[in-house]
Amino acid sequence: MSNQKKFKAPQGWVTAVHINAIGISEVAKHLGIAPSTLAQAMEESGFQMTPDPMDISADTAKVMRIEEGKKETKLEVVPDESDSDATDDRTETA
Repeated sequence: MSNQKKFKAPQGWVTAVHINAIGISEVAKHLGIAPSTLAQAMEESGFQMTPDPMDISADTAKVMRIEEGKKETKLEVVPDESDSDATDDRTETA
């Protein structure tokens, strides 16, 4: 008989895995996809679930809805103002 003890995962790890599994399952249910598919996508994208005591996800959802509601959201390149005389703070002396 082996004297090696059977591996027992730390309780914190077990708890975290279960909390993440519940969260992933609920989101997957709303999206209509398999939880394992969502979990794999999260793993591959490097996304990590963390506790949200300040309910930041609710604020994030609100910000995303506001952004989606804007008629036209576009990014544009603006000229580098460091080349402009209008932003030159130097004072010229005669």
